[in-house]
Amino acid sequence: MDGFLEGEHYSTGSGSVEAKAGQNNLVTIKMEPKEPPEGDYDLIFTVSNPAQWEEAVTVIKDGGNDRSYLINIVGTVEIPGASYRDYTFGDPTSTYIRVTISAAPGTSGTLKLNSNGALLYIGENQAVTIENVSLEGRNNNTDSLVSISSGVLRMNSGEIYGNTTNSSGGGVSVGGLFFMSGGKIHSNKSTRGGGVNIHGGTFTMSGGEINGNTAVENGGGVNFSSYMSNFHMSGGTIYDNEATSNGGGVYVWGTFRMNGGIIAGSNAVEPLTPNTASNGAALYVYPSNNSFATYGYRPNYINLPRGDNTIHVVNGVLQP
Repeated sequence: MDGFLEGEHYSTGSGSVEAKAGQNNLVTIKMEPKEPPEGDYDLIFTVSNPAQWEEAVTVIKDGGNDRSYLINIVGTVEIPGASYRDYTFGDPTSTYIRVTISAAPGTSGTLKLNSNGALLYIGENQAVTIENVSLEGRNNNTDSLVSISSGVLRMNSGEIYGNTTNSSGGGVSVGGLFFMSGGKIHSNKSTRGGGVNIHGGTFTMSGGEINGNTAVENGGGVNFSSYMSNFHMSGGTIYDNEATSNGGGVYVWGTFRMNGGIIAGSNAVEPLTPNTASNGAALYVYPSNNSFATYGYRPNYINLPRGDNTIHVVNGVLQP
């Protein structure tokens, strides 16, 4: 058993090794994977032009399983859009990867879309974090700026803005998990869900702002396009969004739980600007088998829609 002692654990780059003696003194090695500490990356890229972005993406695609990467953006980097299921960081079924996209320390950074498609297309087993970086869309786009197929997006800071599309979800399309703790989603426009569209995924908002987005139909700020969608709001602010039809702030078709944050209706308190819509400036809930729960009113309150100062609930359940 030279080199290993029975019962001892030995550190490796991606986990720990346990040595155990068996029959004929053969050693069994058991790997126990571990999450890398925060800020611990396998590779760090500095990207200031499209060629460097493409090189970084290629390395990540070929990098193998259970890897963690940091991409530091310097200045404005224009990249092409990804088409449906053209996942930005490779085949999502074969590898588990974590990618953080941030502005390089002491600089500003912007990833800018220069052709139709999604700026980021995130698939299963892929976790992407956005920090201190801007994601900029384009007019007359064919897709959401960020599309989460079944992976994870964490937005800690930065902004997602400037995308106009005739599909659902001007800023973010959520089929997986989206955690927003900071930053802004603003100045986007789509048919439904000007800022965010949830189609069977889960959106958890604990901070940040969703404002200045427009929906031609429903959900100026946030829209549900499936009854299997979930929106959990414990913080942050949704204001100054517009829907031509229903739900200036949020259009609910699924499950919406709120225990913090502000959704501004027509009675919005300055300096917030109201959300606006033909029906339900703050919130519109439709159809049956939905639930809307609030816990307390101040400081965790919602501003009621314009008109008769009621939340529109069509065949739904309002839980005080």
